[in-house]
Amino acid sequence: MKHTVLFAMTVVLLSSQAPAADLKFLARTGDVPPGVGDGIVLTDFFFELTSTGEAWGVGKFGTTDGVSLHPDSGLYYYNGTNLELVLRQGDVLSDGGVSQAAVLFSSGDDDPELTHWPQSNGIALRLGGFPEGDDVDHGGYWTYEIDGGFHFHFNSDLVETADQYIFTTPSIVTEAGWVLSESKFIGNDEENVDAVWLTSPQGVTQLVGQGYSPAPGAGEGAVFNVIVGGVDVSENGYALIHGKATTDRTSPPLTADPYSLWKFNPNGALTPIVVGDQTTTADGQHIFGSTFGGTINDSGSVLFRSVIQPNDLSGPPIDGVWLARDNQSIRQIVAVGDILSDAPHGFSVSEINGDRALGSTDKVMLSVELSDGNERRTAIAVDSGDGLEIVAMDQTPLTADPSGLVLDELLRYEMSDSGQVFVLASLREGFGGIDTPNVVGLWGQDFDGEFSLLAKTGDLITVPTGQELAISTLSLHQVNDRGEALFSAVLADGSYVELITTGVAVPEPSSWIAACLGLVLLSAIRVKP
Repeated sequence: MKHTVLFAMTVVLLSSQAPAADLKFLARTGDVPPGVGDGIVLTDFFFELTSTGEAWGVGKFGTTDGVSLHPDSGLYYYNGTNLELVLRQGDVLSDGGVSQAAVLFSSGDDDPELTHWPQSNGIALRLGGFPEGDDVDHGGYWTYEIDGGFHFHFNSDLVETADQYIFTTPSIVTEAGWVLSESKFIGNDEENVDAVWLTSPQGVTQLVGQGYSPAPGAGEGAVFNVIVGGVDVSENGYALIHGKATTDRTSPPLTADPYSLWKFNPNGALTPIVVGDQTTTADGQHIFGSTFGGTINDSGSVLFRSVIQPNDLSGPPIDGVWLARDNQSIRQIVAVGDILSDAPHGFSVSEINGDRALGSTDKVMLSVELSDGNERRTAIAVDSGDGLEIVAMDQTPLTADPSGLVLDELLRYEMSDSGQVFVLASLREGFGGIDTPNVVGLWGQDFDGEFSLLAKTGDLITVPTGQELAISTLSLHQVNDRGEALFSAVLADGSYVELITTGVAVPEPSSWIAACLGLVLLSAIRVKP
Protein backbone atom coordinates (compact mmCIF):
# COMPACT_ATOMS: atom_id res chain seq x y z
CA MET A 1 0.00 0.00 0.00
CA LYS A 2 1.50 3.31 -1.08
CA HIS A 3 0.38 6.60 0.42
CA THR A 4 1.02 9.25 -2.23
CA VAL A 5 1.27 12.23 0.07
CA LEU A 6 4.26 14.49 -0.40
CA PHE A 7 5.72 17.05 1.96
CA ALA A 8 8.46 19.36 0.68
CA MET A 9 10.87 20.71 3.31
CA THR A 10 13.89 22.98 3.25
CA VAL A 11 16.02 24.37 6.03
CA VAL A 12 18.58 27.12 6.38
CA LEU A 13 21.58 27.19 8.72
CA LEU A 14 22.38 30.64 10.02
CA SER A 15 25.69 31.24 11.77
CA SER A 16 28.17 34.05 12.00
CA GLN A 17 31.03 31.66 12.76
CA ALA A 18 30.38 28.44 10.83
CA PRO A 19 30.58 28.36 7.02
CA ALA A 20 27.34 28.15 5.08
CA ALA A 21 26.26 24.54 4.64
CA ASP A 22 23.56 23.25 2.35
CA LEU A 23 21.07 21.34 4.47
CA LYS A 24 18.07 19.17 3.62
CA PHE A 25 15.44 18.78 6.31
CA LEU A 26 14.04 15.27 6.83
CA ALA A 27 11.75 15.50 9.85
CA ARG A 28 11.17 17.11 13.25
CA THR A 29 9.37 15.81 16.32
CA GLY A 30 6.14 17.65 17.00
CA ASP A 31 5.52 18.33 13.31
CA VAL A 32 2.63 16.79 11.37
CA PRO A 33 4.13 14.26 8.94
CA PRO A 34 2.61 13.60 5.53
CA GLY A 35 -0.05 10.97 5.08
CA VAL A 36 -1.46 10.69 8.62
CA GLY A 37 -4.07 13.44 8.93
CA ASP A 38 -4.51 16.35 11.29
CA GLY A 39 -3.89 15.95 14.99
CA ILE A 40 -1.08 13.39 14.61
CA VAL A 41 2.57 14.34 14.99
CA LEU A 42 5.95 12.64 14.95
CA THR A 43 7.22 11.62 18.38
CA ASP A 44 10.39 9.83 17.27
CA PHE A 45 12.04 8.66 14.05
CA PHE A 46 15.28 7.44 12.48
CA PHE A 47 16.43 7.61 8.86
CA GLU A 48 19.04 5.85 6.74
CA LEU A 49 20.79 7.55 3.84
CA THR A 50 21.23 5.93 0.42
CA SER A 51 24.29 6.24 -1.80
CA THR A 52 22.40 8.59 -4.13
CA GLY A 53 21.08 11.04 -1.55
CA GLU A 54 17.64 9.64 -0.80
CA ALA A 55 16.66 8.41 2.67
CA TRP A 56 14.37 5.82 4.24
CA GLY A 57 13.08 6.13 7.78
CA VAL A 58 10.58 4.91 10.35
CA GLY A 59 8.60 7.39 12.43
CA LYS A 60 6.48 6.91 15.56
CA PHE A 61 3.19 8.80 15.90
CA GLY A 62 1.46 10.63 18.74
CA THR A 63 -1.18 13.30 19.25
CA THR A 64 -0.64 17.04 19.40
CA ASP A 65 -1.39 17.01 23.14
CA GLY A 66 1.50 14.63 23.80
CA VAL A 67 -0.27 11.27 23.93
CA SER A 68 1.74 8.45 22.34
CA LEU A 69 -0.07 6.30 19.77
CA HIS A 70 2.58 3.57 20.00
CA PRO A 71 2.85 1.23 18.13
CA ASP A 72 1.27 3.39 15.39
CA SER A 73 4.10 4.31 13.03
CA GLY A 74 5.02 4.70 9.38
CA LEU A 75 7.75 3.96 6.86
CA TYR A 76 8.87 7.09 4.98
CA TYR A 77 10.81 7.71 1.80
CA TYR A 78 12.70 10.97 1.15
CA ASN A 79 13.44 11.48 -2.56
CA GLY A 80 15.86 14.38 -2.09
CA THR A 81 13.09 16.98 -1.93
CA ASN A 82 9.89 15.48 -0.55
CA LEU A 83 8.95 13.12 2.27
CA GLU A 84 6.44 10.40 1.36
CA LEU A 85 4.56 7.88 3.53
CA VAL A 86 5.01 4.43 1.95
CA LEU A 87 3.68 2.05 4.61
CA ARG A 88 1.79 2.46 7.89
CA GLN A 89 1.50 0.11 10.85
CA GLY A 90 -1.41 -2.24 10.17
CA ASP A 91 -1.46 -1.86 6.38
CA VAL A 92 -1.95 -5.26 4.74
CA LEU A 93 0.52 -6.23 2.02
CA SER A 94 -0.51 -8.79 -0.59
CA ASP A 95 1.42 -10.47 -3.37
CA GLY A 96 1.06 -13.81 -5.15
CA GLY A 97 -1.20 -15.41 -2.56
CA VAL A 98 0.78 -14.11 0.40
CA SER A 99 -0.54 -11.45 2.75
CA GLN A 100 0.93 -9.84 5.84
CA ALA A 101 -0.15 -7.05 8.14
CA ALA A 102 2.67 -4.54 8.44
CA VAL A 103 4.17 -4.65 11.93
CA LEU A 104 6.79 -1.93 12.28
CA PHE A 105 6.71 -1.88 16.10
CA SER A 106 5.13 -4.28 18.58
CA SER A 107 2.82 -2.83 21.21
CA GLY A 108 5.08 -3.65 24.13
CA ASP A 109 8.50 -2.78 22.72
CA ASP A 110 10.08 0.49 21.64
CA ASP A 111 12.63 -1.35 19.50
CA PRO A 112 11.44 -1.75 15.89
CA GLU A 113 10.23 -5.10 14.63
CA LEU A 114 11.06 -3.89 11.13
CA THR A 115 14.43 -4.61 9.53
CA HIS A 116 15.03 -2.71 6.31
CA TRP A 117 17.75 -2.36 3.70
CA PRO A 118 17.57 0.56 1.22
CA GLN A 119 18.15 -0.44 -2.39
CA SER A 120 18.89 1.46 -5.59
CA ASN A 121 15.22 1.76 -6.56
CA GLY A 122 13.35 0.92 -3.38
CA ILE A 123 13.76 -0.97 -0.14
CA ALA A 124 13.87 -4.53 1.20
CA LEU A 125 11.84 -5.22 4.35
CA ARG A 126 11.50 -7.89 6.98
CA LEU A 127 8.38 -7.06 8.95
CA GLY A 128 7.39 -8.19 12.41
CA GLY A 129 4.87 -11.02 12.61
CA PHE A 130 4.43 -13.77 10.04
CA PRO A 131 3.18 -13.81 6.44
CA GLU A 132 0.16 -15.93 5.62
CA GLY A 133 -0.47 -17.98 2.50
CA ASP A 134 0.95 -20.91 0.59
CA ASP A 135 4.57 -22.04 0.93
CA VAL A 136 5.63 -19.52 3.58
CA ASP A 137 6.71 -22.05 6.21
CA HIS A 138 10.31 -21.03 5.71
CA GLY A 139 9.56 -17.31 5.66
CA GLY A 140 10.74 -14.61 3.33
CA TYR A 141 10.97 -10.88 2.96
CA TRP A 142 9.33 -8.03 1.04
CA THR A 143 10.75 -5.57 -1.43
CA TYR A 144 9.20 -2.28 -2.45
CA GLU A 145 10.05 -0.70 -5.77
CA ILE A 146 9.31 2.99 -6.24
CA ASP A 147 6.27 3.17 -8.51
CA GLY A 148 6.32 -0.63 -8.64
CA GLY A 149 4.67 -1.74 -5.41
CA PHE A 150 5.42 -4.54 -2.94
CA HIS A 151 6.65 -8.02 -3.79
CA PHE A 152 7.17 -11.01 -1.50
CA HIS A 153 10.33 -13.12 -1.88
CA PHE A 154 10.11 -16.69 -0.59
CA ASN A 155 13.13 -18.15 1.15
CA SER A 156 12.14 -21.36 -0.63
CA ASP A 157 13.03 -19.63 -3.90
CA LEU A 158 16.66 -19.50 -2.83
CA VAL A 159 17.53 -23.16 -3.33
CA GLU A 160 15.81 -26.23 -4.76
CA THR A 161 16.29 -28.12 -1.49
CA ALA A 162 14.91 -25.30 0.67
CA ASP A 163 12.68 -27.74 2.57
CA GLN A 164 15.88 -29.10 4.14
CA TYR A 165 16.78 -25.72 5.62
CA ILE A 166 15.35 -23.25 8.10
CA PHE A 167 16.16 -19.77 6.84
CA THR A 168 16.44 -17.26 9.65
CA THR A 169 16.43 -14.02 7.65
CA PRO A 170 18.52 -12.22 5.07
CA SER A 171 21.44 -10.90 7.08
CA ILE A 172 22.31 -8.28 4.46
CA VAL A 173 20.58 -6.92 1.37
CA THR A 174 22.77 -4.48 -0.57
CA GLU A 175 21.61 -1.47 -2.56
CA ALA A 176 22.39 -3.34 -5.77
CA GLY A 177 20.22 -6.26 -4.63
CA TRP A 178 22.74 -8.88 -3.46
CA VAL A 179 21.24 -10.94 -0.62
CA LEU A 180 23.35 -12.69 2.02
CA SER A 181 21.22 -15.22 3.93
CA GLU A 182 21.80 -17.59 6.82
CA SER A 183 20.12 -20.93 7.46
CA LYS A 184 20.26 -24.10 9.51
CA PHE A 185 20.15 -27.58 7.99
CA ILE A 186 17.28 -29.85 9.07
CA GLY A 187 17.73 -33.53 9.91
CA ASN A 188 21.52 -33.69 10.17
CA ASP A 189 23.01 -35.48 13.17
CA GLU A 190 25.79 -32.93 13.49
CA GLU A 191 25.05 -30.13 15.96
CA ASN A 192 26.61 -27.31 13.96
CA VAL A 193 25.14 -27.09 10.48
CA ASP A 194 24.84 -23.38 9.86
CA ALA A 195 24.99 -22.31 6.23
CA VAL A 196 25.45 -19.00 4.41
CA TRP A 197 23.98 -18.28 0.95
CA LEU A 198 24.50 -15.50 -1.57
CA THR A 199 21.77 -14.54 -4.05
CA SER A 200 22.53 -12.28 -7.01
CA PRO A 201 20.23 -9.43 -8.14
CA GLN A 202 19.18 -11.78 -10.97
CA GLY A 203 17.99 -14.39 -8.45
CA VAL A 204 20.85 -16.91 -8.77
CA THR A 205 21.72 -18.42 -5.38
CA GLN A 206 25.01 -20.06 -4.41
CA LEU A 207 26.05 -21.81 -1.21
CA VAL A 208 28.89 -19.81 0.35
CA GLY A 209 29.73 -22.17 3.19
CA GLN A 210 28.14 -24.78 5.45
CA GLY A 211 29.09 -26.46 8.70
CA TYR A 212 31.17 -29.64 8.21
CA SER A 213 31.78 -28.87 4.55
CA PRO A 214 35.45 -28.53 3.42
CA ALA A 215 37.19 -25.36 4.64
CA PRO A 216 39.54 -24.18 1.86
CA GLY A 217 43.10 -23.40 2.88
CA ALA A 218 42.79 -24.90 6.35
CA GLY A 219 44.68 -28.12 5.66
CA GLU A 220 43.89 -31.64 4.54
CA GLY A 221 40.61 -32.91 5.96
CA ALA A 222 39.70 -29.57 7.55
CA VAL A 223 36.02 -28.65 7.67
CA PHE A 224 34.00 -25.72 8.95
CA ASN A 225 33.27 -26.32 12.61
CA VAL A 226 31.61 -22.97 13.25
CA ILE A 227 30.24 -20.49 10.74
CA VAL A 228 29.34 -17.32 12.58
CA GLY A 229 27.61 -16.07 9.46
CA GLY A 230 27.91 -13.53 6.70
CA VAL A 231 30.05 -10.67 7.89
CA ASP A 232 29.82 -8.41 4.85
CA VAL A 233 28.93 -8.34 1.15
CA SER A 234 29.95 -5.76 -1.45
CA GLU A 235 27.87 -4.20 -4.21
CA ASN A 236 29.82 -6.36 -6.70
CA GLY A 237 28.90 -9.60 -4.95
CA TYR A 238 32.05 -10.35 -2.95
CA ALA A 239 31.02 -11.93 0.36
CA LEU A 240 32.95 -12.36 3.59
CA ILE A 241 32.26 -15.09 6.16
CA HIS A 242 33.67 -15.57 9.64
CA GLY A 243 34.12 -18.97 11.22
CA LYS A 244 36.35 -21.75 12.47
CA ALA A 245 38.00 -24.64 10.64
CA THR A 246 38.96 -27.89 12.33
CA THR A 247 39.93 -31.51 11.75
CA ASP A 248 38.34 -32.40 15.11
CA ARG A 249 34.75 -33.52 14.42
CA THR A 250 33.85 -34.30 18.02
CA SER A 251 30.92 -32.33 19.37
CA PRO A 252 31.70 -30.16 21.19
CA PRO A 253 35.17 -30.01 19.64
CA LEU A 254 38.11 -30.78 21.88
CA THR A 255 40.27 -28.07 20.33
CA ALA A 256 39.92 -24.30 20.64
CA ASP A 257 40.35 -23.36 16.99
CA PRO A 258 40.79 -19.64 16.22
CA TYR A 259 38.31 -17.63 14.17
CA SER A 260 39.26 -17.15 10.52
CA LEU A 261 38.04 -15.29 7.43
CA TRP A 262 37.06 -16.54 3.96
CA LYS A 263 36.07 -14.58 0.87
CA PHE A 264 33.45 -15.75 -1.61
CA ASN A 265 33.90 -14.51 -5.17
CA PRO A 266 30.90 -13.89 -7.45
CA ASN A 267 32.23 -16.68 -9.70
CA GLY A 268 31.61 -19.18 -6.89
CA ALA A 269 35.14 -19.62 -5.51
CA LEU A 270 35.61 -19.61 -1.73
CA THR A 271 39.16 -18.61 -0.76
CA PRO A 272 40.82 -18.12 2.64
CA ILE A 273 41.90 -14.65 3.71
CA VAL A 274 43.34 -15.62 7.07
CA VAL A 275 43.29 -19.07 8.68
CA GLY A 276 44.17 -18.72 12.34
CA ASP A 277 47.34 -20.47 13.53
CA GLN A 278 48.30 -21.19 9.90
CA THR A 279 48.56 -17.99 7.83
CA THR A 280 51.84 -16.10 8.23
CA THR A 281 52.64 -12.43 7.76
CA ALA A 282 54.44 -11.20 4.64
CA ASP A 283 57.85 -11.41 6.36
CA GLY A 284 57.20 -15.02 7.37
CA GLN A 285 58.21 -14.24 10.96
CA HIS A 286 54.75 -14.07 12.56
CA ILE A 287 51.58 -16.13 12.45
CA PHE A 288 48.01 -14.88 12.67
CA GLY A 289 45.75 -15.91 15.54
CA SER A 290 42.03 -15.18 15.71
CA THR A 291 40.46 -12.53 13.49
CA PHE A 292 37.78 -10.12 14.66
CA GLY A 293 35.24 -9.37 11.95
CA GLY A 294 36.08 -7.61 8.72
CA THR A 295 34.79 -5.51 5.86
CA ILE A 296 35.05 -6.03 2.09
CA ASN A 297 34.91 -3.50 -0.75
CA ASP A 298 33.77 -3.71 -4.36
CA SER A 299 37.21 -4.77 -5.62
CA GLY A 300 37.35 -7.68 -3.16
CA SER A 301 39.90 -6.19 -0.74
CA VAL A 302 39.35 -7.12 2.91
CA LEU A 303 40.13 -5.04 5.99
CA PHE A 304 40.30 -7.01 9.24
CA ARG A 305 41.65 -6.97 12.77
CA SER A 306 43.76 -9.81 14.12
CA VAL A 307 46.49 -10.68 16.58
CA ILE A 308 49.88 -12.05 15.53
CA GLN A 309 52.66 -13.84 17.39
CA PRO A 310 56.23 -14.83 16.51
CA ASN A 311 56.34 -18.24 14.84
CA ASP A 312 58.23 -19.68 17.80
CA LEU A 313 55.74 -18.07 20.24
CA SER A 314 58.66 -16.28 21.88
CA GLY A 315 56.74 -13.03 22.31
CA PRO A 316 53.30 -11.82 23.38
CA PRO A 317 50.38 -11.45 20.93
CA ILE A 318 50.31 -8.13 19.04
CA ASP A 319 47.00 -6.52 18.07
CA GLY A 320 46.83 -5.08 14.55
CA VAL A 321 44.75 -4.12 11.52
CA TRP A 322 45.50 -5.65 8.10
CA LEU A 323 44.47 -5.18 4.48
CA ALA A 324 44.23 -8.21 2.18
CA ARG A 325 44.04 -7.30 -1.49
CA ASP A 326 42.44 -9.46 -4.13
CA ASN A 327 45.86 -10.78 -5.18
CA GLN A 328 46.17 -12.39 -1.73
CA SER A 329 48.87 -10.01 -0.44
CA ILE A 330 48.33 -8.98 3.19
CA ARG A 331 49.67 -5.61 4.31
CA GLN A 332 49.86 -4.36 7.87
CA ILE A 333 48.05 -1.05 8.33
CA VAL A 334 48.86 -0.56 12.01
CA ALA A 335 49.85 -2.57 15.08
CA VAL A 336 50.16 -1.78 18.76
CA GLY A 337 53.61 -0.30 19.35
CA ASP A 338 53.86 1.45 15.98
CA ILE A 339 55.13 5.04 15.90
CA LEU A 340 53.15 7.17 13.45
CA SER A 341 55.25 9.67 11.51
CA ASP A 342 53.08 12.67 12.43
CA ALA A 343 52.28 11.68 16.03
CA PRO A 344 53.53 13.88 18.89
CA HIS A 345 57.12 13.20 19.88
CA GLY A 346 57.45 10.14 22.09
CA PHE A 347 53.94 8.83 21.40
CA SER A 348 53.25 5.35 19.99
CA VAL A 349 50.10 3.33 19.32
CA SER A 350 48.90 1.87 22.61
CA GLU A 351 45.45 0.66 21.55
CA ILE A 352 43.38 0.17 18.40
CA ASN A 353 39.79 1.38 18.63
CA GLY A 354 36.89 -0.59 17.21
CA ASP A 355 35.50 1.35 14.26
CA ARG A 356 37.22 1.10 10.87
CA ALA A 357 36.27 1.87 7.26
CA LEU A 358 37.50 0.68 3.85
CA GLY A 359 36.89 2.78 0.74
CA SER A 360 36.45 1.70 -2.85
CA THR A 361 40.10 2.52 -3.67
CA ASP A 362 41.43 0.62 -0.61
CA LYS A 363 41.71 3.80 1.45
CA VAL A 364 41.54 2.88 5.14
CA MET A 365 40.31 4.96 8.07
CA LEU A 366 40.68 3.93 11.70
CA SER A 367 41.12 5.29 15.20
CA VAL A 368 43.96 4.60 17.62
CA GLU A 369 45.02 5.58 21.11
CA LEU A 370 48.47 7.14 21.36
CA SER A 371 50.53 7.25 24.54
CA ASP A 372 53.94 8.36 25.76
CA GLY A 373 53.58 6.47 29.01
CA ASN A 374 52.03 9.39 30.84
CA GLU A 375 49.56 11.08 28.51
CA ARG A 376 47.01 9.62 26.08
CA ARG A 377 45.68 11.04 22.82
CA THR A 378 42.97 9.74 20.50
CA ALA A 379 43.71 10.06 16.78
CA ILE A 380 41.87 9.37 13.54
CA ALA A 381 44.20 8.28 10.75
CA VAL A 382 43.89 7.31 7.09
CA ASP A 383 46.06 5.14 4.85
CA SER A 384 45.89 5.59 1.07
CA GLY A 385 48.72 3.13 0.43
CA ASP A 386 51.67 5.15 1.73
CA GLY A 387 51.24 4.61 5.46
CA LEU A 388 48.98 6.09 8.12
CA GLU A 389 48.47 9.84 8.26
CA ILE A 390 46.71 11.50 11.20
CA VAL A 391 43.79 13.65 10.05
CA ALA A 392 42.31 14.51 13.46
CA MET A 393 43.54 14.30 17.05
CA ASP A 394 42.17 15.55 20.33
CA GLN A 395 43.80 18.63 21.89
CA THR A 396 44.79 19.73 18.36
CA PRO A 397 43.31 22.01 15.67
CA LEU A 398 41.62 20.03 12.90
CA THR A 399 42.69 22.43 10.16
CA ALA A 400 45.00 25.43 9.77
CA ASP A 401 41.89 27.54 10.30
CA PRO A 402 42.68 31.09 11.50
CA SER A 403 39.74 30.79 13.91
CA GLY A 404 41.98 28.70 16.15
CA LEU A 405 39.36 26.08 17.03
CA VAL A 406 40.89 23.17 18.99
CA LEU A 407 39.34 19.70 19.21
CA ASP A 408 38.73 18.52 22.75
CA GLU A 409 37.22 15.03 22.37
CA LEU A 410 36.63 12.97 19.22
CA LEU A 411 33.04 11.74 19.45
CA ARG A 412 32.42 9.99 16.11
CA TYR A 413 34.04 9.60 12.72
CA GLU A 414 32.90 8.22 9.35
CA MET A 415 34.42 7.81 5.88
CA SER A 416 32.56 7.74 2.59
CA ASP A 417 33.22 5.03 0.02
CA SER A 418 35.16 7.61 -2.01
CA GLY A 419 37.40 8.40 0.99
CA GLN A 420 35.98 11.63 2.46
CA VAL A 421 36.36 11.75 6.25
CA PHE A 422 33.78 13.28 8.60
CA VAL A 423 34.51 14.10 12.24
CA LEU A 424 32.21 14.97 15.13
CA ALA A 425 34.13 16.46 18.05
CA SER A 426 33.72 18.70 21.06
CA LEU A 427 35.66 21.96 21.05
CA ARG A 428 38.05 23.12 23.72
CA GLU A 429 36.82 26.10 25.68
CA GLY A 430 39.02 29.20 25.46
CA PHE A 431 40.21 28.69 21.88
CA GLY A 432 38.87 30.19 18.66
CA GLY A 433 36.21 32.23 20.39
CA ILE A 434 34.65 29.24 22.17
CA ASP A 435 33.70 30.69 25.55
CA THR A 436 31.29 27.99 26.77
CA PRO A 437 31.84 24.29 27.51
CA ASN A 438 30.36 21.36 25.58
CA VAL A 439 30.34 22.99 22.15
CA VAL A 440 30.28 20.27 19.46
CA GLY A 441 31.15 20.65 15.78
CA LEU A 442 30.75 18.54 12.65
CA TRP A 443 33.46 18.69 9.95
CA GLY A 444 33.67 17.07 6.55
CA GLN A 445 36.44 16.71 3.97
CA ASP A 446 35.88 17.91 0.44
CA PHE A 447 37.18 15.94 -2.55
CA ASP A 448 40.61 17.58 -2.15
CA GLY A 449 40.88 16.50 1.48
CA GLU A 450 40.27 19.95 3.02
CA PHE A 451 38.00 20.06 6.09
CA SER A 452 35.04 22.43 6.41
CA LEU A 453 32.94 23.09 9.50
CA LEU A 454 29.42 22.00 8.51
CA ALA A 455 27.50 22.68 11.74
CA LYS A 456 28.04 23.23 15.44
CA THR A 457 25.98 23.64 18.57
CA GLY A 458 24.78 27.21 18.94
CA ASP A 459 24.16 27.63 15.21
CA LEU A 460 20.66 28.78 14.29
CA ILE A 461 18.45 26.64 12.08
CA THR A 462 15.39 28.02 10.33
CA VAL A 463 12.85 25.18 10.44
CA PRO A 464 9.89 24.80 8.04
CA THR A 465 7.59 26.75 10.38
CA GLY A 466 9.86 29.78 9.96
CA GLN A 467 11.29 29.71 13.49
CA GLU A 468 15.01 30.22 14.06
CA LEU A 469 16.17 27.75 16.70
CA ALA A 470 19.65 27.12 18.07
CA ILE A 471 21.24 23.67 17.96
CA SER A 472 21.61 22.33 21.51
CA THR A 473 23.14 18.91 20.76
CA LEU A 474 24.59 17.39 17.60
CA SER A 475 25.12 13.77 16.47
CA LEU A 476 26.57 12.24 13.29
CA HIS A 477 24.80 9.13 11.95
CA GLN A 478 25.95 8.20 8.44
CA VAL A 479 27.71 9.37 5.27
CA ASN A 480 27.14 8.17 1.71
CA ASP A 481 29.23 7.68 -1.42
CA ARG A 482 28.63 11.26 -2.59
CA GLY A 483 29.96 12.86 0.58
CA GLU A 484 26.58 13.74 2.04
CA ALA A 485 26.17 13.30 5.79
CA LEU A 486 23.06 12.43 7.79
CA PHE A 487 23.07 14.03 11.22
CA SER A 488 20.62 14.84 13.99
CA ALA A 489 20.22 17.71 16.40
CA VAL A 490 18.17 18.64 19.42
CA LEU A 491 17.03 22.25 19.09
CA ALA A 492 16.55 24.89 21.77
CA ASP A 493 12.82 24.13 22.08
CA GLY A 494 13.56 20.45 22.79
CA SER A 495 12.51 19.16 19.36
CA TYR A 496 14.59 16.53 17.57
CA VAL A 497 15.48 16.92 13.88
CA GLU A 498 17.37 14.90 11.28
CA LEU A 499 19.08 16.60 8.36
CA ILE A 500 21.35 15.88 5.40
CA THR A 501 24.29 18.20 4.77
CA THR A 502 25.61 18.52 1.22
CA GLY A 503 28.27 21.05 2.20
CA VAL A 504 31.19 18.93 0.96
CA ALA A 505 29.30 16.59 -1.37
CA VAL A 506 30.97 15.62 -4.62
CA PRO A 507 28.97 17.07 -7.54
CA GLU A 508 27.15 14.68 -9.83
CA PRO A 509 28.93 14.00 -13.17
CA SER A 510 26.35 16.12 -14.99
CA SER A 511 27.17 19.01 -12.65
CA TRP A 512 30.88 18.62 -13.35
CA ILE A 513 30.22 18.59 -17.09
CA ALA A 514 27.99 21.66 -16.85
CA ALA A 515 30.60 23.50 -14.80
CA CYS A 516 33.38 22.61 -17.23
CA LEU A 517 31.27 23.69 -20.23
CA GLY A 518 30.54 26.94 -18.43
CA LEU A 519 34.24 27.60 -17.91
CA VAL A 520 35.00 26.78 -21.53
CA LEU A 521 32.23 29.10 -22.71
CA LEU A 522 33.38 31.86 -20.38
CA SER A 523 36.95 31.52 -21.65
CA ALA A 524 35.75 31.64 -25.24
CA ILE A 525 33.82 34.83 -24.55
CA ARG A 526 36.82 36.50 -22.92
CA VAL A 527 39.35 35.59 -25.60
CA LYS A 528 39.84 38.38 -28.11
CA PRO A 529 40.74 37.55 -31.72
